[in-house]
Amino acid sequence: MKMIGLFLLLFMGLNSQAGTFEPEQLYFGKSGERASLVDLALYTPKGSTIIIGEYHDNVSHHDHQIALINVLIDSGHKVALGMEFLQTPFQNQVNEYLLGQLKEQDFLAQIGWGMNNFGLYREQIKLAYDSSKTVLAINAPSSLTSRVSKVGIDALSDEEKSLLPPDFKLGNDKYYQRFKDAMGEHVPAEKIMNYFQAQSIWDDTMAWNIASWRQNQVQQKTDKVTLVIIIGDFHVRYFGGTPDRLTQRTGMTPVVISQMNMQDLTDDEVSFEIASDPESGQRADFVWTSKE
Repeated sequence: MKMIGLFLLLFMGLNSQAGTFEPEQLYFGKSGERASLVDLALYTPKGSTIIIGEYHDNVSHHDHQIALINVLIDSGHKVALGMEFLQTPFQNQVNEYLLGQLKEQDFLAQIGWGMNNFGLYREQIKLAYDSSKTVLAINAPSSLTSRVSKVGIDALSDEEKSLLPPDFKLGNDKYYQRFKDAMGEHVPAEKIMNYFQAQSIWDDTMAWNIASWRQNQVQQKTDKVTLVIIIGDFHVRYFGGTPDRLTQRTGMTPVVISQMNMQDLTDDEVSFEIASDPESGQRADFVWTSKE
């Protein structure tokens, strides 16, 4: 507890020039000082991979994604998009939808779109497609992760195991501990590892698909396209999950943006959320606050 207090005190000192934290504001993850979208664009070379987290139903988080893509395009980036909610087997349907060959209602039915409002993602998809003609389905089949969460990887058939990304690995120990803490009593203790395996399949499949697309870009000498990845914030926080697996697979260091809600939090609590954690480290390269 003393160590956490010291980290928080030091961080608040670094942020003293920025004053009170405000909603709808971007902050540098290392110092806690205010940042602008121009700062972020200057920080991000063309051809980078940016992974931005979200709370799926938070409208502000989606508005931030739109603002991010717009500032990148205005800064001369050609922007492609990858999405957690698009599963790799449905890339053809994604392409047909973007080409106007599949009506939106039919597209959503064919890919099994879930409970989230597709309207929260429509503009991001349009902007990226207009910029680069590229929207990527990067996640694992839900049938695989659902099966793993119930029975675990060892119980998969050979056919099911073939759906795992090559050289699949679980998330790191710190990521597992955060996952276990977050699950709390929501999942029986004996099932935690199954659920973490499923979570890790999401992360490593997305990392594998990003890496594969990047390699293809290099081979085609079109590697100056900036790729924005939209996924749940837990996957990106403290560079765990997808960013870690991408780095382990490729040596690539993505730009990571974590989003957080300030609703009902005191200034001290917001400072604690943005500050580097003594065990997990820096939360992200940038932290973007919202009021809800």
